[in-house]
Formats: sequence, C-alpha cells, structure tokens
Amino acid sequence: MKEEQKMKPIKAYTLGLVLASMTLLITACSGGGSSAPAAPPNPNVALTANYKVEYVPVAPANPTMGKTTFQVRVTNLSDGTPAGGLDVLLAPMMNMTTIMGTMTHSTPVDKVTESSTPGTYDCTVYYIMASSSADTWELKVIVSGETATFSPSVMAAAMPPKLRGQTDDLITKGTGTETRTYFLLKDGPTTTTSISLFIAAQENNKMSFSQVYSGATLTTELDNPWTITTVSVEATTDLVSWQSGTNTGTGGHWTLPISPNLSNGGTGTVYVRLIVDGAQKSTDGKLVSAPTDSNGYQTFFVEDGK
Repeated sequence: MKEEQKMKPIKAYTLGLVLASMTLLITACSGGGSSAPAAPPNPNVALTANYKVEYVPVAPANPTMGKTTFQVRVTNLSDGTPAGGLDVLLAPMMNMTTIMGTMTHSTPVDKVTESSTPGTYDCTVYYIMASSSADTWELKVIVSGETATFSPSVMAAAMPPKLRGQTDDLITKGTGTETRTYFLLKDGPTTTTSISLFIAAQENNKMSFSQVYSGATLTTELDNPWTITTVSVEATTDLVSWQSGTNTGTGGHWTLPISPNLSNGGTGTVYVRLIVDGAQKSTDGKLVSAPTDSNGYQTFFVEDGK
C-alpha cells in the first residue's frame, strides 16, 4: 500500500509531461503562436540602393514578340515619393542554352521617356525572340546608374521581317563576320493609307541594336563609327506604286504610305524596301540587281486597324 501511494505522484508527473508535449505538438502543427509564412517576392518589383522599381504592363499585358510597351514606376526608398527626372535605360538580354554553352544577345529598344505622371516612365522593347525552357530573357532597368533586374516571359508570335546588308555592310560574329541584319518591326495599327514601322540595325555580336534614320551612327565590324547619310524606306501594295516613307523625327520610327490603299476593314499585302546610303538591303545578303527583284523587299500581311 505504501508503494502504491509512492507511485501515484510519479505517474501523475509523467502524464503531465505527455500532455504538455502533445499540446506543443498540436500548437506547432496548427501554426498557433508563430508568424504567418512570408509572402513570395513580387516578380514585378525590384529594389536598388535608393529606389523601388516596379514593372507595370501596358500592351500587350504579357510580353510578346514584336512591340511590347510597359511602364517603369520609380519611388524613393527614403520616403516613398515618386522619383521623377531620372535617366532610365533598358538593357534586355536573351540567355540561350545550347550544346556549345550559354549564348547571349540583345533586342531593339526605344528611348525611355517620363510620362505625365512624375516617377512613371514609358518604355518599349521590340522582342525578336520568344522565351522557352532553354532561352530566357533578362531585362535590366538602369535608373541613374542603379540596376533593377526583371525576368519577363516573352510569348511567341510571328517572326519580324528583316533585311540584310551586303559585303560592304558587315558586323562581327564571334571570331568572324556576317552581313548586318535590319529588323522591320510593326510599330502600330495599319490604316487604309499607311503602315508604321520601327527599323533597327543589328550591331556587333548582336549585343546591341541601333535605330535607323538619316544621321544615325552605327558601328562597323572593325568597331569604327559609321554615320548614315541617307535612308529611304518605300512601300507599295502592287510592286509598282512605290511611295517613300517619312521618318517621324524620333529615332527609327517611320510612317509609310500604302499605295494603292487598303479597303476599309480590308486585308492586303504591303511590300517594303530599305535603301541605306544608296545600297538596297536584301533578304539574302546578296546584291539586288534591279529595284524590284524579289530579294530586294520584305512582305507584310496586314489588316486595316491591326
């Protein structure tokens, strides 16, 4: 009897420990008494030393091959106020995984301008390649020397038309050379009377692109500057009635008259040729024997309003 009385406090003590342990275990499993898990980082927000940089989609909502517009909203980390009047640059880079290792190239971009909203900047990238599991885009936004990095997933679309220079218009490619590529990128909806294009020229190793207009400076394969004297961009719908386009005065933006015109709401084919300093660019990098040779122009299938 005495032994049983001595054992009761021990059993009670042990049972207390078990109950306490079970309570702690239940509390841990239910999340009670602990803070909520941290929210995943926002892929459209990046911080630099002095700024919060936000990527704001515009059109299309998802980055897509061809023209993609968006805004960059910049605020001061110190007080959260809009950071206006800054120098903002875009540096997109495609990282391609191949059997030879990783290869990189850039894509054409337009000049960044501040919108009517202080601290919000209008941006345009013309993507020439879509993302994939092996090919990914990195978009660096450089704000007054500070870099914010985003990783846009670029959707596939039709390949942009392009023309090429000949043997007098070369750029470097690895340890060799190749003829320069000129990209003719749709820059807005087609109307019955005109088509808008953004024209950009590939530079050495495809690491940058220069806008094409009279007075623009490109780089030769020897890294020497080449200032363009004259540019003529011409369009037609019948391969006969060629009309000269007009540079809008803002870099590589061109408006080309369509002749004969499209019908209202109609579709058609527009042919475009590019002549830089007297040399007509071609689809195959070979000389164009006659102005209307089939290798001397690119073809756009268009629809009024699109």
